[in-house]
Amino acid sequence: MKNTLFRKELIIVIIIIICIPTTGKSIGDFTTNNHSSNMEKLMKNLILSENDDVGYIFGWDSNLTIHHTIIFKLNNLEDFSIICYNLSLPHPYWPTGGSLWIQNSIMYICNIEGYIYKLDFEECEVEVIGNAGILGEFMDITYDPDKDVMWGINTKCLYRINMQTGNAILVGCLNNPYFMVDIACDNDGKLWGIEYDFSGMRFYSINTITGYATLVGNTGLPANFYTSLVCNKKDNTLYLSWFNSDTLSSKFYKINKNNGNKVYLDDFQTGLRINSLSIPYGQLTYSINEEYNINNPPELPEIEGQRIFKVGETGNYNYILSSTDPDNDYIRFLIEWEENISEWSDFTKSGEELEIVIPIFAENKGNYTVCRIKAVDSLGAGSDWAYLEITVPTNHYPKFTNFLNRFPLLLKIIERVLL
Repeated sequence: MKNTLFRKELIIVIIIIICIPTTGKSIGDFTTNNHSSNMEKLMKNLILSENDDVGYIFGWDSNLTIHHTIIFKLNNLEDFSIICYNLSLPHPYWPTGGSLWIQNSIMYICNIEGYIYKLDFEECEVEVIGNAGILGEFMDITYDPDKDVMWGINTKCLYRINMQTGNAILVGCLNNPYFMVDIACDNDGKLWGIEYDFSGMRFYSINTITGYATLVGNTGLPANFYTSLVCNKKDNTLYLSWFNSDTLSSKFYKINKNNGNKVYLDDFQTGLRINSLSIPYGQLTYSINEEYNINNPPELPEIEGQRIFKVGETGNYNYILSSTDPDNDYIRFLIEWEENISEWSDFTKSGEELEIVIPIFAENKGNYTVCRIKAVDSLGAGSDWAYLEITVPTNHYPKFTNFLNRFPLLLKIIERVLL
């Protein structure tokens, strides 16, 4: 009789019935180590053509713990790849901006304390140029390639920056009532700025001789410090990234120089908070190689964690996700709870484990699929779906249940043998 009950218990454990209930969810935090990737290979993986315009991003992940640098297509923000993962900065206190591109894969960024950095995308290395040495919060830098001049601002004044030492020379006060947070230089050498007003983001033109800022118009965007203004030198167009705190996504706009009006283009990756946005120009070429045009998807995600619950057992439970990408691309996970309800994790390295927290509601006896999970690499290739399935047995044997939950690999072996 005991053998019969034992086998019945095993059969109950491994029965798979797909039944996705409506439940809440939350993704846990995770940490990774520094990593650098070859820029040329990543650009080839994007399958770029001679006519593609690309941009570069330096920004936080959704947890405000990790900085990434990312290359993306201007006409398709979903077509992107991470270049430098978890990039560390000397004097890391709150990077603020620097949509400044210099040829040969170099980007300049700054932080709120006035430190100016040179970021090399090919080597994923950061060099401290120096400190501007000014009072107040240092907010942004930009570059005029025709005059070979770097401009910088704090919230109230315009400065000329020495690109070798980082030292700042005051040009003049902006005379804006609130906080200037972003600047960009266009093809005509004109400076433009974005002001943080408590009622919204306002657009200015800035005189490079006196530093005086003239209000052009209101962008219509709510106030937010996570913005970056940049000029595309190819068509002399101004672009603005702006972080929506409600949807946790950075949005991409064109800005009309005549009135400051915005034109919505697309959303960046959910959760990405952009500090610096840069669009390259000049002698930038792409070497297309068919060898890199094939991108393999990650393997089916592994899900480790408790699978057997008692009737009425509810709470938040930790589960471990992992997947391996054949091309060693970075991976993030799509957790889908029901149709049109899903959530992305942040990126992690291929083969690394990611801990998530999932609420379980074991209200009735039976077998249930809580959610399904897919691994997607940094180039958009996705695995098949893996399912988080739980069992609420008809008869409960605490010692046996606890034993199986402690040894998930043994449970998998039992499932394979009986199936």
